[in-house]
Amino acid sequence: MAGTAGVLKGINRLKDVLVPDQKGLDDLVALLEANPSTSLTDEVSVFTAATDAFTRANLNCTVAQSLERLSQESGDACSIGKLTVRGICECGDCLSVFGKGKLQV
Repeated sequence: MAGTAGVLKGINRLKDVLVPDQKGLDDLVALLEANPSTSLTDEVSVFTAATDAFTRANLNCTVAQSLERLSQESGDACSIGKLTVRGICECGDCLSVFGKGKLQV
């Protein structure tokens, strides 16, 4: 997500900003601190998935590792005082990870 700060600078207001990892949160915080007069956002979204296969494919970790990361990211975002955190757990589109016919419920 290189270049995100440049894109966000050109936007007036977002409901929330998806921060896929600690670096994403750090970059957003740096942008907000560098532009204190802006009201770009007051909410961040962090995400994980319901399966290890999905988190490995999209986050390069297991669900358990992802939850540990989310705990740190969410705590950091809340400690700033200006940001609220919305959590997302991806449960859909398993076919893109498992392939057609491989998913068993």
